[in-house]
This record gives sequence, structure tokens and C-alpha cells, in this order.
Amino acid sequence: MRTLQPYEFVYQEDQYFFETNNGIKYRIEIKDGSSYFIDFKPYLSVFELSIDLDNDVVDSSAPYDSRTESTIIHILLDFFTNHSNCLIYVCDSADGRHYGRNRKFNTWFNKFNDGTLEKHDINFEVEDSEMLFSLILHQNNPFREEIIKLFYEQPKLYGK
Repeated sequence: MRTLQPYEFVYQEDQYFFETNNGIKYRIEIKDGSSYFIDFKPYLSVFELSIDLDNDVVDSSAPYDSRTESTIIHILLDFFTNHSNCLIYVCDSADGRHYGRNRKFNTWFNKFNDGTLEKHDINFEVEDSEMLFSLILHQNNPFREEIIKLFYEQPKLYGK
């Protein structure tokens, strides 16, 4: 598989910024994701991934650009050089486009995963909002089994 050259990006304070040839500006944020876990263990390295457009382009009107996906995956593969890191990616139903965002992210993950990462998915409702959660972690994460178990326990813990 030939991978396109990613766009140049800038890293500042847990955020990555890049602009496409179409003038669309992206902000990729990787921040503490422990708040999504009830009964979280503080020694785990869980982060939340957020992919946002930094200009007024509506997500669905952004033209397809394969270098965009290549750039995002390049950032994520760099993030996972630390095998103890793991990511939570959340698509909520606030704008009704959660399934589309989830489908796009799954496509990117499946296309670019080199086999070292694994993804787990759960869907559940929180305060009348459907949430699609994905957990991504390196197969060599030293806390792999504990993180996966904790991830799958969340729907019933939120339901308390």
C-alpha cells in the first residue's frame, strides 16, 4: 500500500494543526480522557481524540482529500510510539451526524492500521444522547487487558 505524504503540521500544547490544499484548517487535539471512565485508575494513560475543523467549512461539505486522512493517521501512529498510551474517540448524536463521523474514522483506522493497534467499540445512551465510543490501544500496551475490561464496563456503570 502506498501512503500519501501527510500535510505538514504544527504541534502546540497537545494540539496538532494543519491546512489542506483546499484551505481547510484542521485541529487535532489529544487531551486527558480519564473523565470518560467511572472508577478510573490514575496510572493508566488514557487520552481523548478530537478532530475539528478550525474554519467555517461544514464537515459534510469538506471535499475528500486523502492527504487529510494520511495526516491524521500519521499523527496517531506517532502518538502510539508510546505503547502505554490509549485513545478514546467519541461520536455523540448532538448534530445527528455521529454515524457518518464514526464510519469515516473506522475507514481511516482500517486502511492505515499496520496491525499493531486494536480498536474496541461500544454504543450507549447518556442523558438521552446516543454515544459511539471507540477505544484504540497498542497490542503491546502493558495494561491492555485492564483497559479493555474497564472500557466495556462503562455502559453499565453509567446506568447506575
